[in-house]
Amino acid sequence: MNVIMFHSLGQESSDWNRSYLSVPVTQLEYFFRYLRKHNYATWFLDDWYSYRKPHQRLTKDIVLTFDDGYDT
Repeated sequence: MNVIMFHSLGQESSDWNRSYLSVPVTQLEYFFRYLRKHNYATWFLDDWYSYRKPHQRLTKDIVLTFDDGYDT
């Protein structure tokens, strides 16, 4: 299973000192279009874990995580 983690979407302000943690919304939209165009399937982690079979590699299945826990 491929897991892709995002920390922050958009940018708080142009002088935000942790802007490197943020993905612009337009780039995220492009990324989602890419996933759809190339037939990736997104899963909730619990659903994937229940469904998977031992030793099965699902190369076009992914879990997206969003971590906004950083104190800005």
